Amino acid sequence: MSLPELTELVTLKSPGAFRAAALDAEGRAWRLFSLRFQGEADALLGRRYHALIRSLSKAQGGAFVELENKVAGFLPIRGDALVKEGERICVEIVAEARTDKLARVRLSEQGPGDFDAFSAWKASLPVAAPLPECEDRERLTDAFQDAALDSVTLPGGGRLHLEQTRALVALDIDTAGREMRGSAGARALSVNRDAAFEAARQIALRNLGGAIVHACLAPMNRAAGEKVRSAFEQVFRAVSRRCIDVLAPSRFGLMEAAIAWAERPVNDLAGTVESDLLRSLDEASREAAHQPAKLFDVCLSPAAFQVYQDHRTVLDADLKSMFGGRVQ
Repeated sequence: MSLPELTELVTLKSPGAFRAAALDAEGRAWRLFSLRFQGEADALLGRRYHALIRSLSKAQGGAFVELENKVAGFLPIRGDALVKEGERICVEIVAEARTDKLARVRLSEQGPGDFDAFSAWKASLPVAAPLPECEDRERLTDAFQDAALDSVTLPGGGRLHLEQTRALVALDIDTAGREMRGSAGARALSVNRDAAFEAARQIALRNLGGAIVHACLAPMNRAAGEKVRSAFEQVFRAVSRRCIDVLAPSRFGLMEAAIAWAERPVNDLAGTVESDLLRSLDEASREAAHQPAKLFDVCLSPAAFQVYQDHRTVLDADLKSMFGGRVQ
């Protein structure tokens, strides 16, 4: 199976949100981008912020900081770094916040400047030239739905199951429904290489990082294990610039990888009030586009209405520019 090559971007602008997906020539999604409320409530990867050092923690080897937009972050500190509580500094985001984890920052000699999150994301794609872009609701929606599945179909048949725990991302292979020929070793290698390809795609697609443990199919000798390890690493590097270290499968058939965190995981905010609000506004905007002469009222829960109030300036501006007041 050849290495993936990103060929186009599909985008979708909806009230309070902008999303994009990088696809290959076969229409498979490999990378996803999502920006909520123009990023005003987030610490965006690569952006520089003024920050205040709230407290130092020798036990954790760093300092807890508060960014200018009130988002909390953690600054790892080397032994020779001289910082103190209450000091105002400039930092750059090196890993966005995720569930139970603060944004990770580093000291920056430059102050905040103009920043476009989508342009920064496009620059992170390992492509030789800018990719063509088009707005496509259907393909964009399919890409995000793909990233939300608990199990996905392997290229040659069978399923790959994914589970994200607090400690790691676990992947397991199910060969039910797959037609296999040849020796046991050849069959296992075929399945494991297909699974490595899809595992790398799903990890990159979902913005997952940290410890990855992939249970491979037996039997597998050392040469076959190296082929599987190499396939996973090469496929991931073809679509992402994040640091990755992959070990060949152990004698227990477990392939382990460590991948640097960067953007917030795609599904990290699923089920939150913010996500429910944005989904409601997106559904209303879709109906408004299909019925251009009709007025729409969006009914919100008290919690969703509070989120709307918190981001009212951004949301009202989007609704007005997109629908001229037809959606309220």
